[in-house]
Amino acid sequence: MTERDNVVINLCDRPISVLQKSLNDYKEKYFQIGSYSCENYFKAVVKLVDKFCDCKFDLVIPVFPEHMLYILEDNNFKKLLDCSSMIVVNDFGMLEYFSDKKRLRMGRMFFRDYRDKRYQDYDYGEYYGKAQELLSFVKNCGFSVSAIENDIITKKYNLSIDKDFVKYYHYPYRQISAGHICEYSAIGVGIEDKFKPDDNCDMQCAKVFIKSSAGYIKIGKNIYDIIDESYLSVVSQNDYIIYTPRWEL
Repeated sequence: MTERDNVVINLCDRPISVLQKSLNDYKEKYFQIGSYSCENYFKAVVKLVDKFCDCKFDLVIPVFPEHMLYILEDNNFKKLLDCSSMIVVNDFGMLEYFSDKKRLRMGRMFFRDYRDKRYQDYDYGEYYGKAQELLSFVKNCGFSVSAIENDIITKKYNLSIDKDFVKYYHYPYRQISAGHICEYSAIGVGIEDKFKPDDNCDMQCAKVFIKSSAGYIKIGKNIYDIIDESYLSVVSQNDYIIYTPRWEL
């Protein structure tokens, strides 16, 4: 997979110790770092800026709560931003903030098409992506976006969009759902703080990997399943694959 020309190695949301180890394996590759769902983890990645600036990488930015927007003014963050090849944003606030600053890709969190392997008629069937309406709105608003990414929704996923946008597909970890409240950060706190979104934490989730008997995997706030190579038939030679290596703690 990593020998394919259009491949980005996904190192997002991996335990920091594993991330640093992975750099030895992928330093000469095109990879992406950051987080899709955890601003606390993202802050930890920003502190490692000097390890990345000699590499080719994209920077994935999560949805920041208002009380953490100070990260955008952090000197290490600005340096990481300058070193990156492309920024991946996952909400309209960050899309507007970075629209005139860098090459932008709209992240997987923008596109919440239903996906579920338990229903084979759906999962193996043809599905027409609904991204074009959103992209038309983005263009009409004057935002500068050069690419979009999404999971492979079904085996016959038809993501038909304007040729102005480059398409990126996640493989083999397909995101099924993503939460906003982290139960790991709620461990050891009073009941009044159990369900606070975007709370500070010590990233306890980095030591937890939950796999169900049905094949679903819970990592942090996210639930994934794993798809096989047959789903890659929807990916053309001009498209990119965002390849997530086997997960490890």
